[in-house]
Amino acid sequence: MITHCVDHVREFYDRKNAAAVPVQPPNAHLFLGADNASNQAKNNYHFAWMVDYIEEDHGLQTIQQNFTAEQHGKGTFHVPI
Repeated sequence: MITHCVDHVREFYDRKNAAAVPVQPPNAHLFLGADNASNQAKNNYHFAWMVDYIEEDHGLQTIQQNFTAEQHGKGTFHVPI
């Protein structure tokens, strides 16, 4: 399911880039933000999916995944200075 969603979003923005003046290149980098991070981080196949997606040559060079869910009291730890 995630592959279908990522493909849909990429195609949408690639069409917008192609219609821009001046024409912009297709997106080569993807940033995925995730809520419900604890369940996704426990999924053994999530990282494998990202590697496989890049290797299948969907036009991306990188995928960055961010597992923060600060609104649930977890996520990035900030130290006051």
